[in-house]
Amino acid sequence: MKRVKYVFSATALSVLLSACGGSPESADLNAVLDRTLTGLDRYDAYLAESNMTEVSDEQMPQLINSLHEAYNAEPKFYSAPVGVALKEDASFDGFKDDNSNNIKDSGESTIFTVEIDSANQRLIATDETGTSTFRGAATGFLAGALMGHLLSRQRGAGIKPGAFNNRKVSSPASYSSARSAARSGGSSSRK
Repeated sequence: MKRVKYVFSATALSVLLSACGGSPESADLNAVLDRTLTGLDRYDAYLAESNMTEVSDEQMPQLINSLHEAYNAEPKFYSAPVGVALKEDASFDGFKDDNSNNIKDSGESTIFTVEIDSANQRLIATDETGTSTFRGAATGFLAGALMGHLLSRQRGAGIKPGAFNNRKVSSPASYSSARSAARSGGSSSRK
C-alpha cells in the first residue's frame, strides 16, 4: 500500500510540475545584461580610481569579482548563487554556483554566456537553451582599457570582428515578450 501511495504521489507531482511549466529555471537575459553593464561600470570606476591605463590578465580577478557582485545583488534574477568564469575567448559564463565559491566545480551548470560583439558595438547574452538577446553599447564602450584587453583575448582565440554578424538574437523587447508569454503558458495576445 505504501508503494501505491508513493507511485501515486510521484505521478501527481509530475503532472503538477508539467502543468505549471515545471521546466528548469532560466535566467532573464535582459537582467543578465543589465547586471553585466553594472559590473563593467564598477570595474571601469576601479580602473579610473587606480589610474590604470592598461589591463592585463593579472587584473581579471577584479573584473570577475565585480561581475560576481553585480550578478548576485538584490533583487536576485536567479534563485541560486551565480558564479562567473572568464573564458579564453573573452566571453564569460554565469554558472549555478551551488557552493558559493565562485569557482566552476564539477556539476555546476552554465546558466548563460555573455560575449562581446565589437563589430556591432553590443554585448550578447545566450542562455542554456540557445536563446540570445543583446544590449547595445555606447560608442566609447569598446575603446576602454578593459575592452581593449578583452578584445585582444578574443582575437588571440581566433574570433574575428564580424564573427557575430549572423548570430540570431532577439531584441530586448522581443525577448521580454517571448519570456513573458512562456511564463504565462501561451501567447499574451487575446481575441
